[in-house]
Amino acid sequence: KDIIIRKIDMYDGALPSANATMAINLHYLSIIFNNKEWQTLSEKMITIMGEIVIKYPTSFGNWASLIQQNTFTTKEIVLTGNTIHQSLPLVLNKYIPNKILQSSNKENSHFPLLKDKFIAEKDVFYLCTNYGCESPFYDVQKFLAKI
Repeated sequence: KDIIIRKIDMYDGALPSANATMAINLHYLSIIFNNKEWQTLSEKMITIMGEIVIKYPTSFGNWASLIQQNTFTTKEIVLTGNTIHQSLPLVLNKYIPNKILQSSNKENSHFPLLKDKFIAEKDVFYLCTNYGCESPFYDVQKFLAKI
């Protein structure tokens, strides 16, 4: 009943560490909503855990995964267009690690990655990193070859 300490489990065992899961969620959501504060919190958590994760990687699998995502950056894939739903399965069938994918078949300004990327006349494929996008692709096969 009267516990004088509160244990915070940092190790990933059969269940992932709650803190590692939250750090991963903060990283993911910071990209979805372009929230720098959440990204900073996630990075601070990684900084605190960094040395121990490198020293004992098998005990910190989720932390190590997040460190890898930060090291190699997360690919931001944006697909827009009236008929984008026809090309979406082709992109989803390709294994692309460390990615965030957003698609829309109409103008959508609620999500920063989708803002100002819709062209009604054709399907458009964007490959971005840190909100900086390469020239758009208009052919799904050329886009998949680039990835």
